Amino acid sequence: MSNLSQSNHPTCIVTPQELALIKRKFDCTCEELGVFPEDESARRSLGRALMAALARGDVDLEDASTPSSAATETLRFEGEELVVAIVDPRPRH
Repeated sequence: MSNLSQSNHPTCIVTPQELALIKRKFDCTCEELGVFPEDESARRSLGRALMAALARGDVDLEDASTPSSAATETLRFEGEELVVAIVDPRPRH
């Protein structure tokens, strides 16, 4: 019997409201970057990048419905191309 309390995978616990904001942020970002639903690879890459940014605290979910004017850049990572937004890491006042 395996020990269920130990996991090698990172976990993320979110509330239903946060999940709705994450989905909205994902949809807005896909639309902003021109990532279409049929481009599954790009959507998976974008989803992983968004979740990693959320885990680091780089994304403000309260701004999920507000489109950003950030520049974008395409990066290669683990054999995939990722389109990422270039943001200013300084806190807003």
